[in-house]
Amino acid sequence: MPTYRAEMMDAESGTLGTYTFEAHDGLMSQTPVRITRAFMEYVDKATLPKGYEDYEINATFKDGHHQVVTTIGILMFKGGRRAAFMMMIGPDRR
Repeated sequence: MPTYRAEMMDAESGTLGTYTFEAHDGLMSQTPVRITRAFMEYVDKATLPKGYEDYEINATFKDGHHQVVTTIGILMFKGGRRAAFMMMIGPDRR
């Protein structure tokens, strides 16, 4: 199974998280929303910041030439707290 890499930064903490995950061979041929969803399902609530409950995608697009998906959205936390995030996903080239 191919390995992919996601770099995610949220506006609340300002930290950059690097995540490596496995997904099926055709992942990068999917829509940007499906690629983002595959990553979010992989990291689940145990990996993301404490209190994370859900996310909202505000914009996502894919550069097919470089095989990179960029997503901008909102992380939603318990108690109504929200944090904007930006993420890039692509094949792990390391």
